[in-house]
Amino acid sequence: MWGIRWRERQTIKAVHERDLEKVLEDLGLLEHVKSGKAKCDICGDPVDLDTLLCIFPIEDRIGLCCDKPECYQRVLLVNEE
Repeated sequence: MWGIRWRERQTIKAVHERDLEKVLEDLGLLEHVKSGKAKCDICGDPVDLDTLLCIFPIEDRIGLCCDKPECYQRVLLVNEE
């Protein structure tokens, strides 16, 4: 789909939509996302519960990625390195 090949087998963790708010709350991000203050760490666009595609590690914090395919592709490339 993206033309990216996996070099090694990796565990992919997924969160069902019904559990997303609990996960965000546990990470201390729920109010940030619900209030409209959360931004995509790739493009800077606002991220809400409907547009949040993934949560990923970025330096010493948790990053958020919107649902744009190009943003998600960058997350995959950065985390592959």
